[in-house]
Amino acid sequence: MRERRSFPTGVVCGDRMFVMGGYDGHETLNAVEEYNFTSREWRQAKPMSVARSNAGAAVWKEKIYVVGGWDGRALDTVERFDVIRDEWELIKSLPRPTTGVRCCFLNLKSLNDISDPTSDSELMFSENVRKASEFYNTALGRGVICAVGFAAGVVSAYAIKKWQMLYAM
Repeated sequence: MRERRSFPTGVVCGDRMFVMGGYDGHETLNAVEEYNFTSREWRQAKPMSVARSNAGAAVWKEKIYVVGGWDGRALDTVERFDVIRDEWELIKSLPRPTTGVRCCFLNLKSLNDISDPTSDSELMFSENVRKASEFYNTALGRGVICAVGFAAGVVSAYAIKKWQMLYAM
């Protein structure tokens, strides 16, 4: 990487790795760097709209979602980068500001894709997903971005242009 930073978020999309945001010791960054695995070169990519560190990120259909984070306060903003069009856009915010976010992409074919729980944490997640079945039924086959914000104790899911809080401590 060209720019030194702590607490960035990163994802791999195709043959490229994107490292976004972070903190350089003086300020929170909106900078994005891209590593091309084929050419083995780093380049500066288009910056995010919002400076953030300790955010979450996930990839879904050639789009990178960057969720929440920290800029002196917890953030509720979410933005999406279209890798093909090379542009960022702000999308629907989280239900609650959160930092320390971890994200993943789920592609559920049916609610039966959720296995039988084997631990208390799996039981809690399974119960909350089942409670949100109406939300998931509208998202089935389309995919869902899930975001867990540890600092705020919130599990949220994004599909069809809206966030839904699945669980809050």
